[in-house]
Amino acid sequence: MGRLLWKNYKKGSASKTPRGFVPMLVGSDAGEEKEIIFLKIKFLKHPQMILLLNMSEMEFGYDQKGIINIPCDVPHFRRILNSL
Repeated sequence: MGRLLWKNYKKGSASKTPRGFVPMLVGSDAGEEKEIIFLKIKFLKHPQMILLLNMSEMEFGYDQKGIINIPCDVPHFRRILNSL
């Protein structure tokens, strides 16, 4: 299995998270379709991911329910992940 997986967001689709991955709902609010991207847990400690998680906390707060929202356009997020 690769370092990341992604698919179009569908309600309830994060409930089938592969073992060792965390689902993230990625997309900016500029009308872009959001995608669920499954990230290996070990990449959560990477400095670029920490910056994205801090952005998420600033925009949505710590009390997000369910899947983590990342306010980043999908192509940019994929480039970051592919560089890890």
